[in-house]
Amino acid sequence: MFASEEWATSPHANKSEGKQVMNLVLSDGRFWRSITYCLKCVIPLVKVLRLVDGDAKLAMPYIYEAMDRAKEQIAENFQKIETRYKKVWKIINTSWNLQLHRPLHAAAYYLNPRYHYDKNFNSDREVLIGLYETFERMVLDVSTRVTIDQRLEKFKGAKGLFGMYMAIASRNKKQPGKLWRRK
Repeated sequence: MFASEEWATSPHANKSEGKQVMNLVLSDGRFWRSITYCLKCVIPLVKVLRLVDGDAKLAMPYIYEAMDRAKEQIAENFQKIETRYKKVWKIINTSWNLQLHRPLHAAAYYLNPRYHYDKNFNSDREVLIGLYETFERMVLDVSTRVTIDQRLEKFKGAKGLFGMYMAIASRNKKQPGKLWRRK
């Protein structure tokens, strides 16, 4: 931009602010290191935002995993050297915990066949607590919750309808809610 004729003939090129910006961009190595740092942090988060903001599919069954993947990508972008991304993760975690993370996200992650049957699926304590908190909030009858918990065993083990060829073949192709309606 600064080498173009358009810039040279622009009124901004002769102003002190324009010259300062040009010098910053062309001469200050810290500027480009900062830009690189920002991109390493922001690009994974933009993918999450596109998922949440998109109309193509409902985000709820995917947001928990998307946030985990974004954080892992940020760590990888900094060669997993924690001191380089620790502050960014803290900001993400604060926002996630205060505004976005709800038990329903964990339940949706757990019940999403695309993730549940993946070899990297992680049903850690946080996910299981979210799952059971969601059941407690949504299903008031205790005996119904017990029945749901028993049926979860079939889901976990891909037994019954969950183990049939069509259910397995459609794990990555259908919205999770549609998959659950037929079970």
